[in-house]
Amino acid sequence: MHSNRHLFASGTALVLVLVSAAAHAQTDNGVHSPARVNDLAGADQGSASDEIVVTGTSIRGLVKPVGAATVAVDREEVKATGVTSTVDLLANIPQIRNFGGSPAGQASATQSFAIPALRNLPNTQPGDGTLFLYNGNRMVGGGFSTRPDPAAIPTSAIDRVEVVLGGGSAIYGSDAVAGTINFVIRKTLNGAEVRGTYGFADGYSQFNVSGAWGKVWDTGNILIAADFSGHSNILGSDRSYVSNDLRSRGGNDFRSNSCPQPNVTTGGVTYGYPSWSTSPNLCDINEMQDIYPHERRWSVLGSFNQKITDNLEFSVDAFLSRRTDQFFFQQTALTGTITNANPYFIAPPAQSGATSETLRFNLASVFGPVVSDQDFTTWQIMPSLKWTIGGGWRAVGTFNFGFGDGVVHQGDIDVRAGSSLAQALAGTTT
Repeated sequence: MHSNRHLFASGTALVLVLVSAAAHAQTDNGVHSPARVNDLAGADQGSASDEIVVTGTSIRGLVKPVGAATVAVDREEVKATGVTSTVDLLANIPQIRNFGGSPAGQASATQSFAIPALRNLPNTQPGDGTLFLYNGNRMVGGGFSTRPDPAAIPTSAIDRVEVVLGGGSAIYGSDAVAGTINFVIRKTLNGAEVRGTYGFADGYSQFNVSGAWGKVWDTGNILIAADFSGHSNILGSDRSYVSNDLRSRGGNDFRSNSCPQPNVTTGGVTYGYPSWSTSPNLCDINEMQDIYPHERRWSVLGSFNQKITDNLEFSVDAFLSRRTDQFFFQQTALTGTITNANPYFIAPPAQSGATSETLRFNLASVFGPVVSDQDFTTWQIMPSLKWTIGGGWRAVGTFNFGFGDGVVHQGDIDVRAGSSLAQALAGTTT
């Protein structure tokens, strides 16, 4: 039994002083974009082609910047899609990988959740191209991965999703080279709402229950949102189109010769046990492997905004998410040599005088598929203070701290020298 644990924490604290100027490079909602500014004061007026190109800035302004377009999905669209997670919501945006498909994690602790990516650029390691923001702040990594898990944000808390399709590396770094995805939290909910969905297919089911409560007053608001969702797994054997034998479609046969029924090689010939045919036993490893894993998720989010004075505003955003996954995948392929000193040695009838043979097999018939149980907890808190000084100046102080914890338990066969398996193959007694 293998057990791994990973802790990941990150935090930032900064104070920015911003001023409106001739170089406008940020929209009112706080999403940065490239901007091009011509004929600035002090520029050479003698040449019509002179220009200053601003590739990244935090200067606020009221003029919409020139640059990459922003795709926005508002609250009404979120409700209309009927999605059960933020990742499924993003799958409805054409520029994001998995558009129109069903995003799923992989059987790996470092990418057990679906990670959307702009323009299908790989997005499994830091700096791969798509940056996720939460109210304009970076999100903490999910479990074993330094990439965030977007599904940690309940859909009931989202006011809109803003996708900047141009690179933002000049402002945020190399992990925004393909663009940014910003989740903007609701501020106008006054009351409560609850929504539930249930879906099923052949050998599969999924559910989602989400709710939100909010209160709005003259100088601020508060929001609390929660989400509970999950789905069952789908094995390869549950779907006929999942097969490694492609001969019926004009392809090749990619089935494995490491099967619960072993293949025995001796004298340069391979036999399939127990028929001892010279055609080896073949099996489809996808039959015992998940193509979609089992999952349960709980998420809670809170947001508070309050104007202290006319020019001083305090806000805090926080979320807590826990996710449990279970993956089934094929047993490890095993190869070993057994001699006639072992009382369980059986020679092929065609080579009854053989004194040793090599076996290739797996122990799926004994232990079933390999099971990987994964448990991830992520939380993040982001207080901020905004002070409008006057004369176009504003000071912003923010603190962003997040924490991720991942634990994985996985059973597998020990194939090292001296292991129980090696001792059994080399054994001379029962």
